[in-house]
Parts: sequence; structure tokens; C-alpha cells
Amino acid sequence: MDLLVEFAFLFRVGEDSAKHVLRQCNLTHPARQKESYEWLKRFPDSIGAFAVFPLKFCTSIAKLPKVWDQQLHDPIPPSNQTEGKIMKRVGLTLWGLGFFLIVGLVLMSPRFARGQAKVTHGPVVGAVTDTGARILVRTDTVATVQFQLATDTTFANPVLSTTATAVADSDFFVIVDVTGLQSATRYFYRPVLDGTPQNDIGEFVTFPPPGSETTFTFAFGSCQQAFDDPNSNKGGVFPRIAEEYPWFFLHLGDWTYPDTTDTEQNPTNYFNVDYARVQASYRTKYARDFPMFELLRTTAIDYVYDDHDYSNDNSDMTYPGRENSIRGYHAMFPHYPLASPGNGLWHKFTYANCDFFFLDTRSQRHPN
Repeated sequence: MDLLVEFAFLFRVGEDSAKHVLRQCNLTHPARQKESYEWLKRFPDSIGAFAVFPLKFCTSIAKLPKVWDQQLHDPIPPSNQTEGKIMKRVGLTLWGLGFFLIVGLVLMSPRFARGQAKVTHGPVVGAVTDTGARILVRTDTVATVQFQLATDTTFANPVLSTTATAVADSDFFVIVDVTGLQSATRYFYRPVLDGTPQNDIGEFVTFPPPGSETTFTFAFGSCQQAFDDPNSNKGGVFPRIAEEYPWFFLHLGDWTYPDTTDTEQNPTNYFNVDYARVQASYRTKYARDFPMFELLRTTAIDYVYDDHDYSNDNSDMTYPGRENSIRGYHAMFPHYPLASPGNGLWHKFTYANCDFFFLDTRSQRHPN
């Protein structure tokens, strides 16, 4: 026979709970309840840890109520042998059910179902100051993202970034902020996905305090990864730049040439009319199999688009898709604060006693 018993043992069996168990066993006689309650109190505390746990005993202990009833009719207290068998059956059943419950919860958890998240693009460091930075990364699935930063690769006492969640709506791109850094200091960083540090270490150098005097080296460039230009697809210059360890790199636009979707039959089908194509252009920018990745791992970067990565050749503020290009920059590049975020990308930053100004000559450009 099957028996449905509701356990309410929490480290010590309570009288009301014990009586409820007895009622489920059809042991309603007051004398039997009192005697059984005294016997139930001798159950081990480990069984009591399963508080308010409804279950149906399996066939192996189906005879439990009969054993209880027999013991309660017997004026002699239950023997140690009989009591031990009951306790063993109950204990093993509860621990078994608890084990399978835990395994089931783990197997049904979203993280277990999707597997460990991985980095697919980046990391990319931008918006560096003397005390902070922003870091972008893209994952292959939903993940909670944070970064550890330290002055050596042991990450013994890391500085932690803010936390963000990579989701499908943002194409799994996230940008986190880091504060509390020391000026003019080389930092190593690594992503932490769902609480697990990744063996994916990059580095950059924070800026000197604003207004200070110093000497420094930076690099700049533009126009790469054009589909019909084999020379721009080689990318051999970027590892060479990385060998110089510049304090930062300035990208002046045409960072990839995604403007290949317009045709004679559909001349206004610019790539940025479809936001998904804007997202794809940023995945191409950060591709790990292009040699620029070696530069992005060792230095910070600032960037503003030009015509080909904004909309099309010689494009201006009247071209459709303008809003998507600005939106993509916000979502998929770790940029400095913008002077007018909804209207364009112009901004400035300060390195020591030097100011650098970036102009948006596309979204603000009038037609020729």
C-alpha cells in the first residue's frame, strides 16, 4: 500500500506536526498519538532538515504504517531492531529524494541548459582616463559579464568592473565601466562570465592626471577591411603598431566597408537602414581572426565613423539609417561621453595636458 506523509520536522519534531503524521497514518486514538509522538522525537535531526516535504513513500517502505500500528498496539516499546529498520528506510528515502531533487534543479537551470558562455568578439577597451575605462565584449549566449583588473596577471586583488548582462536583443554585446584605477599604470584585465574568470587576458595603460606634463606615443589610422581591396584586408600593420605599445590608438573611420548592399536596382538600400547589418559590421570590426585584434589586446582605442562605415560613399546627414549608425556606436563601442548623444558622435578627451577632439563629419554634414 502507498502512504502520503507530510513531514514537518525541522531539526526537532513539533507536536502538531507529529500528530499530523499520525493522522495521515489513521492513528487517531489519543493514546496512540501520545505514544507515537514520544517515539517520533527519537528520529535523527538530519531527517528533520526536510521541512514541510510532501512525498509518497515508494514500495520499499510501503509497510511502514503497519509496522507503526503494530508497535503502537504493543505495550512494549518498539525494539531497537524494528526502530532501526524504520529509521533506515525513512532516512534513505528522504536522502535519495533530496539528491534527485538537487540534480533535477541543476539540470533544469538555464545556465546548465545553455552551457558555459564564451567570448566571441573583443574585449575592447575605450574611454580611458586617469582613473577609469570602459570595456566592451560580446558573448555567444546569455551571460552575466564582469571584468577583473589588476597590475599583474595573478589577479590576486582585482579591481572589479560594473556588471552587465549579455542578451539577444543587444546581439550579446555588453559594455561595463571601471573606476578607481591608478593613473599612468598598466592594467591587465580578463572577463568573468557567469562568475567564472576566463583565460582571455588583455592590457592597457591608464592616462596621466589631466594637466600633467609628460611625453607619450599614440598611433592612428583608418580605412581597412574593404571587401574589394586585398591590401586593406591583410592587416599586417596592426601587429607592428602593437609592438610599439602606444598609449592609445585613434581610428579615424572606414573601419570595415559594409556599404555593399545598395545596387542599381535598389540604390538606397544602404547597410545601415537595417540595424542587424549595423550589428554585423561591428562583429567584423572586432573579429579575432583579423590582425587588428593583436593591437586591441594591448592598447585602448577611440573611434568615430567616416562615410563607408556610417552609411555609404560621401554620405551625409540626409541619408536614411542615420539613427541606426548612431545607435550602433552607443551600443557597440566603449566611447567617451558625447556632446550631443542623440545627434552625433563628436567628443573630446584629455591626455595629460593635451586635448583631442573628434568630429562627426557624416551625421552633421550637409549635402554637397
